[in-house]
Amino acid sequence: MLAINTTEATQNHASGILIDFDEYDVTWYEADLNENKDPVKLLMEACEEKEYALTIDSKGTVIEINGVENDGSSSWGLWYVENGGSTQWIKSDSYDIDASAYAAVAWAFRSEGNIPTVAVDYTGVCVYGYSQAHKIVTLSPVATESVASLNASNIIIGTDYYSNYPDSINQRKATGEITVTGTYTDPNYEIVVKLNPDMIVGDGSQFNQVQLCKTARSNFSAVVLYPGDDIQTIYNNTYITSIAICYDLAFDMVKENDDTAMEEIDHAVTSVPHKDIKVMVALSADASPYVAGSDTYIDDMLGKIYLTNAFSSFDGWSHINTEMISSYNPDLIIIVNDQYEATQSDWDIMYNNLHAMWRATTAYANKEIYLLTGKSTDLASRSVPRFPQMVELLAEICYPDAYDLESMPKYLGDNYTDYLVYTKHLGYI
Repeated sequence: MLAINTTEATQNHASGILIDFDEYDVTWYEADLNENKDPVKLLMEACEEKEYALTIDSKGTVIEINGVENDGSSSWGLWYVENGGSTQWIKSDSYDIDASAYAAVAWAFRSEGNIPTVAVDYTGVCVYGYSQAHKIVTLSPVATESVASLNASNIIIGTDYYSNYPDSINQRKATGEITVTGTYTDPNYEIVVKLNPDMIVGDGSQFNQVQLCKTARSNFSAVVLYPGDDIQTIYNNTYITSIAICYDLAFDMVKENDDTAMEEIDHAVTSVPHKDIKVMVALSADASPYVAGSDTYIDDMLGKIYLTNAFSSFDGWSHINTEMISSYNPDLIIIVNDQYEATQSDWDIMYNNLHAMWRATTAYANKEIYLLTGKSTDLASRSVPRFPQMVELLAEICYPDAYDLESMPKYLGDNYTDYLVYTKHLGYI
């Protein structure tokens, strides 16, 4: 895979070639694309330096790299991402392209329908070739947690007002070691610049963060994360963060731990009879709340444990009218809202004040309505690497017999980790 400078890359951002063997299994080779723009010659140079065997047949087709050889299902191909903010991979029809003309170009071993590993951020800027970061500013809780999951929270020097996990972030804010750079929606450019960071990590779901990163790139390195619509995006965001700050080996551990946790959760829920449960996840107990539809990380998590999202026919987080709640009739409702305390009295207040349409559901009749508040609200509302903890809470709520529980508490707050079995270790410092 070739990764090159774009018009937004900083002067410290190198160019070069990467070879993509499998998802997240990518090798970087730095090269001057102004001197050599031929992707085949660049591949030859990379393989020579890395001591990779390279086989090109008489027709000029790449057959094998470092023992990975074309077979009936997968083959080596040349891919590129166009300049100008694109993030989509396109497979090249030939090898005869100018490598310097694209945001990224990839030699990747893939089967039909699969694309190379993510190589550009949300703004289409290549994430490879930066120097190792020693001072990082994060502009959102998701950005902060992505960096912290890589065991790099100690080099965060500035972050937004709402970043509060891991606990060391709050502690260092209190002592002044970490500067508050503004709010999630309104980061302060002057404060960020004054901190003189090696890397800025922003969140693509917030326009002002994207604009700050684009502006800052004239003098600073910056990476913008993708909006977290699913688990794959969480992994991609963690990966591009690890590459940009040169903590890529730490990503391997994050991915391994998360995958292992998800396997353990899957084993638990598949060891008991399947329950055909329609679940509604709402952001409030209002008469007309926002609910998780398709293309949300909540929808993806529900699917991972074989549950049905009652509002999967809606796109994203959707504002529904009151009548829809009774019409879609969820079997179980989870309310994510930090306006309540995690107490029986607050749950009673919430439950007893629900609108009539909420009361017309199976969930209400069976008292299958759960409240996530306090720190569990953060867990449920952030698309971050510790997502298996949220998956496990969902599993415990919906499959209590898989955990030898008669039932889960109807409310969870700061103590949510007390109920985790397989994912307690996924917290980081």
